[in-house]
Amino acid sequence: MAEREFLPVKVILIGSEAERAIMRIHVRFYDYPDCTAFIEDAWGRWTAAYPGSEIHLGLTASEKASCYLHPKALWEITMPIVQKAANYGGVMLWDRYYDVVNVQDHYSSYIKNWA
Repeated sequence: MAEREFLPVKVILIGSEAERAIMRIHVRFYDYPDCTAFIEDAWGRWTAAYPGSEIHLGLTASEKASCYLHPKALWEITMPIVQKAANYGGVMLWDRYYDVVNVQDHYSSYIKNWA
């Protein structure tokens, strides 16, 4: 398995690169205006472009980071949108350090039951 960083997405290739079998795509929905302003449109474009891949919603766990999404908004607004996609793969948090120090929200403790 090889990893390649392409902003705003991390692509994980399974097998040789020649096969181009993209299995999981982690799309950053933070620090990138096109993905955060209109999440429903952006999510729809990503899931439609890669129907055979799992698409993961990448979120920041830091309240101080650009485009932080409060867990309540994630649950009420975002998760119903992203979970409609047949190729929804889960949620990716950046990063574990900020998840641990964010004592007010502790993102992973919320999303582990919904993601």
